[in-house]
Amino acid sequence: MAQIKVQQHQDKLDSVVDQLKRLDNSYEKQKPLLLEKEKSIKSELRALAPSASNPVKETIEKAVDAIKDTAKKVVNKTYLHTKKP
Repeated sequence: MAQIKVQQHQDKLDSVVDQLKRLDNSYEKQKPLLLEKEKSIKSELRALAPSASNPVKETIEKAVDAIKDTAKKVVNKTYLHTKKP
């Protein structure tokens, strides 16, 4: 009876060890593929992201700032003209 239990536990252990080996092999096969995919996606993101030295972005930011300044001046001028002394 004890020999049967020992054999059953040994079979379970062998099964677990075998599963671990298969899992490790699968991981090793998938890892390079996933790393390459990650590299590709990061490269695409960099290409899509606006650059800090992008002249179009700088021009747009300057235009927005100018519009904000003009709006402030108009509001202040309107406020000064409608203000009663």
